[in-house]
Amino acid sequence: MVKQRERVENKTNLTAFENGADKAPVEFDMRPNAPKKYKSMTIHFNAYEFDRISAACNETGQSKLSYIRDAINTSLDK
Repeated sequence: MVKQRERVENKTNLTAFENGADKAPVEFDMRPNAPKKYKSMTIHFNAYEFDRISAACNETGQSKLSYIRDAINTSLDK
């Protein structure tokens, strides 16, 4: 037999949740060394591109993610 439970609503928590739904963060951490948790993306590579990135990473000793991030920052700083 299923136990029937009475629903108890906590109006203060519900109201606080509703009011916070429309709020967006006001400031973002714009430091170059800020934690990398703002946005993420997926990039698709073909075999040729991936092999070039892997070879460059082996030469520089960087991870693929660090190498790509460094290449983006270098290109944007020009």
